[in-house]
Amino acid sequence: MSRQVKREHPVASNRDAQCPGATKPNIRIFLRGPFRVLSAAGRNLLPRGRKARALLAYLCLVDGGAATRARLAGFLWDEVSEDKARSSLRQALVELSAAMGGLQPKLLQVSRDRVSVNLEACWVDVQAAVEATDAGLESLQTAGRCELLEDLEGTSGAFDDWLTIERAHYADKIQTILEARLKLALRTGTPAERRAQAARAVIAFNPAHEEACRVLMACLADMGERALALREFERCRSDLAQLTVEPSPETRALAESIRTKGRAAIVKSGDGAGGMSEPTGLAAVAVMPVQNLTGRQKYEALAAGLTEDILTDLALLAGPFVVIESSNARPSVRQAAGPHGSDQSKYVISPSIQLGPGCFRVNLRLIDRSGGNCLWADRYECSESAIIEFHTSFASRIAREVHARLVREEARRISSKPRHDRTSSELVVEGLSSLQRDNNAKALEETRVLFLRAINLDPRSIEALAGLGHVYHRMASQPACSSVPTEAMAWGRAAIDTALAVDPEHVYANYVAGMIRSVEGDAARAALSFDTALSRSSYAPALAFGGYNKIFLGKPKDALRSVEECITRNPRDPSHYIYCFFAGVAELNCGNPERATEWLRRSLAYNPSYGSARLWLAGSLLLADRKSEAKTVMASFRERHQGFDLGQFTRQWASRSDDPFYQSRIATFVGALQQLEPSTG
Repeated sequence: MSRQVKREHPVASNRDAQCPGATKPNIRIFLRGPFRVLSAAGRNLLPRGRKARALLAYLCLVDGGAATRARLAGFLWDEVSEDKARSSLRQALVELSAAMGGLQPKLLQVSRDRVSVNLEACWVDVQAAVEATDAGLESLQTAGRCELLEDLEGTSGAFDDWLTIERAHYADKIQTILEARLKLALRTGTPAERRAQAARAVIAFNPAHEEACRVLMACLADMGERALALREFERCRSDLAQLTVEPSPETRALAESIRTKGRAAIVKSGDGAGGMSEPTGLAAVAVMPVQNLTGRQKYEALAAGLTEDILTDLALLAGPFVVIESSNARPSVRQAAGPHGSDQSKYVISPSIQLGPGCFRVNLRLIDRSGGNCLWADRYECSESAIIEFHTSFASRIAREVHARLVREEARRISSKPRHDRTSSELVVEGLSSLQRDNNAKALEETRVLFLRAINLDPRSIEALAGLGHVYHRMASQPACSSVPTEAMAWGRAAIDTALAVDPEHVYANYVAGMIRSVEGDAARAALSFDTALSRSSYAPALAFGGYNKIFLGKPKDALRSVEECITRNPRDPSHYIYCFFAGVAELNCGNPERATEWLRRSLAYNPSYGSARLWLAGSLLLADRKSEAKTVMASFRERHQGFDLGQFTRQWASRSDDPFYQSRIATFVGALQQLEPSTG
């Protein structure tokens, strides 16, 4: 809940700017908790207006301490016209300058196009916490007890979105520093007292951090404080219970060892590469070994290989699930996001292979473990040679379809739970399920809120951050959007950058990063993101979007091959309408408008409401000398997307690549659309 702070001395005097012996103003900026800015003499330098305060706070946190006027106006006044927003920005800058008084020339620089704050003249609490030495450990461990800018929530929709992402990024940065110090203490033979201090610092920041809890328990036991060690276990269990999570088997085993033997086993925190495990509250999914029903011994190796590939790909996609490798009776944990006992699994996946009439068949069943009910069953058929040659990509396809089904089943279960009781992982499930179903503006806004709520509960949730980036990409891809793309892409980029800071090789996060970078016109970096995702999994969307991205690199033929390969390998993929659209755009860039119309009609057959396919179909028909059909399709598009702005569309697509070949093709297409505008008949 926001706290109100009584403000006195609203305007700074010249005395603050001229402290005896000072070479620069001694300004202290407090971004944690309520926003405060104090001069050397202790005077309040904040303006009275909420938007003016938010403007200064944003500049204090944004890279370089600077932003364009256009950015600030659209950011803080996102519900009024552009002219009104610029006028309000001018008024806020006047108010801000007046509050700073004699300090304004050295602290605030305002030009025709940009506004910046001289952060070198200031002490900023968040930066001081990040740079804290061991002597400032208390500053670090208390850094997360106050939210950033507690009293500025609700300033504007865009500001609140940015603040949520900024809080997640800051929390991740502080926790990463604390974890690194703990790992260093464990590796360098530090005395138990110092190791315990490092563990307590992590726990003070995140009370439910299990690995830090185990380190502290072991240190206390080694110091002869057995009762305190067991009390720490109970504290940890109590905090985890608030997240509806049980302590992991490792934590329970350590507590039992201390209870029965009076001394802890040696606790290892990892080598620093894998990161520390944390509570997740995720639904566990047990994957049974692929059963060989062919009656032929030679397929045992294939069954084992499929088992391993399905487990690996499903674990990489896991997100809001934990994937457990199971035998017939004694499953063992396979970590996808954290340690969980086998008795916690909610779902069981039972696969088998057999020979059908002239084909090779893979059967799958998804079972509700609690009741033993079969929730879903399916079979996949292909030739024997295909399953042997492409079993890795085949397993990836199966894993993705199983994951989608798991998301739908878990979302159905969660829907009966009170909204205020849902965990971060459950909100992620709801968000992913919504992304599978809906693409309209209203649904995207609801999905955006789900991911933001998940991030508020768990700022390090990669799936929530990547999902939020995915939503913003979808928003910017709406054919009728006008001023949305620039803002949406900015928020999407911020969310995905935070996710990749947690795990640079995360499949879903890299896939979303590739899409965002491609829309922003950085096709080369987008290609690297897609390649990173594909290096870990044969992820169909990354293959398709990565192929589509090649259009903007001036390689439409390569793009078409990649998209066709994706469609062939994934014949039942629910995103075929998107892939067919990609193929249509690629054919058009190859100079084949007739073939483009075939792909685009297939896209609309899969999804008649897909506006982008309808728009590109209209242009392709005109370029194929089918003007009458083109007019009919364009009229249908206009009826569905009345806010479409051809100028905005042209700028958006022209900005996606500087490649001369691409530029000539997009100019030709835009020319066709101009001929279909109502004013030109």
